[in-house]
Amino acid sequence: MRCKSRHLPGENRHGGYGWIVCPGNWRYRRRMTNLSLNIPMLLLAALLVLAACAEKKPYIYNADEFDRESPNFAKEVKNRSFVEICYNRKTTTPAKVKEMAEIECAKFGKRAHFNKHNTLLCSVTAPAQAEFYCLAPGETASSRSAGK
Repeated sequence: MRCKSRHLPGENRHGGYGWIVCPGNWRYRRRMTNLSLNIPMLLLAALLVLAACAEKKPYIYNADEFDRESPNFAKEVKNRSFVEICYNRKTTTPAKVKEMAEIECAKFGKRAHFNKHNTLLCSVTAPAQAEFYCLAPGETASSRSAGK
């Protein structure tokens, strides 16, 4: 004899005692599977939306910052020939990026000169990268480019 789902007597159809469901009832199982898959997907989507809206301030990129084998690990920079600044194009103006580069190069008695723009080398919240040469007095960008 085939098992049939039926509602138990009680408060109402959506509360109270609920339904008696047979083990082979595919509709019940499919609904539960969909719920168990949808909840993690919704949480992931919400996390991505929040991460996309997060404002990341621009910062100076250091490729060897976490490389313990690097000879410059956890040491202050003594001289800088270039500076890479990571930023988010939606929240940071080019003038702010240029100002940061000028301030960093000025610490070493140099001036900043824009070299190139890269994407997806930095963090997800700050995916754009601007690279500036730090030029010594009397040095030109063309002489720096010819040396490469």
